[in-house]
Amino acid sequence: MACQGANRVAKPTQFNTANSKARGRASANQNDSEALLERFFWGGGLILGIMAYCAIFNSCVYKTLASNRLSMTTITFHLINDNADDAFWYHAAELCAERAENDQLTYVVCANHEHADGFDEYLWGYRSDRFVPHTADPDDVEFAPVFIGTQPAAGGFSYVINLSGKLIEQPASRTMIDEIIPADEQARNSARERWRHYKTQGINPTHRAVGADTK
Repeated sequence: MACQGANRVAKPTQFNTANSKARGRASANQNDSEALLERFFWGGGLILGIMAYCAIFNSCVYKTLASNRLSMTTITFHLINDNADDAFWYHAAELCAERAENDQLTYVVCANHEHADGFDEYLWGYRSDRFVPHTADPDDVEFAPVFIGTQPAAGGFSYVINLSGKLIEQPASRTMIDEIIPADEQARNSARERWRHYKTQGINPTHRAVGADTK
């Protein structure tokens, strides 16, 4: 009987030991699961963080490239402060000569056909020591570095000299725009409006005064 009692006493001990081992295994499994979940969430968070960083970086790069692209366009307002009758045309002719000498295909935008014809004639003899190859004939545009026209929106020209007083469309598609501004208040007011428009396009124009001493 004592032996049987001992056996009966031992059984709960064996059961408790087995139970304890089972609980230990369950606890270990739970810890492993929690560790896996923690690694998953931390890993997922890291991946999301990297993705967010890449998105921000790409956005910054895009904005920088866009800014650089726009800033490549140079716009200069030439303010004529010379009262000579031909000061406006003379300075425009000098710019045309510089472009031609540098082999820069340039479009001169005039206000109308009368102005275009007049400037065409002016360029032939404005200086005896300087020749400016040019044309006002669209059929001859490929044979001369300077083309004179009346359409501000005309494409295909990286260099534009604006004599029209009108806005040059899509300025960011140009390399250089020279705005020639005569010495009268109406022309200056119109120039200020164009200046503000160019600023909205992400371009910062500059200006320079042109006096009698520039001849």
